[in-house]
Amino acid sequence: FANATFDVGFNIASDFILQMRVQNLVPNQMIIEMSNGNNSIQLYYMESQFEDSDGGIGYINLKTNNNSLTYSINSNYIPRMSLFDNIYAIWIKRVSNLYEIKIENQ
Repeated sequence: FANATFDVGFNIASDFILQMRVQNLVPNQMIIEMSNGNNSIQLYYMESQFEDSDGGIGYINLKTNNNSLTYSINSNYIPRMSLFDNIYAIWIKRVSNLYEIKIENQ
């Protein structure tokens, strides 16, 4: 079940700050895709194992494209999610076609 409510005038082609709360994400799966036909933003929950990451890490990958720019960025790392994990907040900030993304435990 998913639900989204946006302020009047919200536009992914303009500057914005967006927060969403998530729980029980599936590794390597899309969380959400936002599109207006010309611009799109896709969020994925990813997990990785590094030599120095005790138990592995999770992060959010943001992929975006518009008429002139396509790129991908990763959020900060969090401990790998388990089935009964807490709720996490994902923050996305867009200013002049540049994105910032972070995830934090609620």
